[in-house]
Amino acid sequence: MSRPYNTVSMVRTMEEVLGLEPMVLTDGLASPMTDVFEDTLRPWPYTAIVPEVLRTTQLPLPPKTASNSVPLPKYAKAFAKRHRNVAYWQQVMGGKTSRLNRNSSA
Repeated sequence: MSRPYNTVSMVRTMEEVLGLEPMVLTDGLASPMTDVFEDTLRPWPYTAIVPEVLRTTQLPLPPKTASNSVPLPKYAKAFAKRHRNVAYWQQVMGGKTSRLNRNSSA
């Protein structure tokens, strides 16, 4: 590929791929990035690798297997656990936790 493209060309390409009409005249007149795609469809297997730090969250993740996991480095283990809780912040803030509780009306 030797043709120069810009951001508008990328937007135009995304519109083409998703079957959307151009948003404005600028992207409507831009050339899609057709040179970067192949004409034939080939299988493209993909296995998402889940970092261990994400397994400490409430995110819906696939079950842990050897093929989709990466061990958590030692230095990152300190950041994977909670260091402070609500009681700590209430004490530090003198009971003014409205900034911490986004559901609060105060």
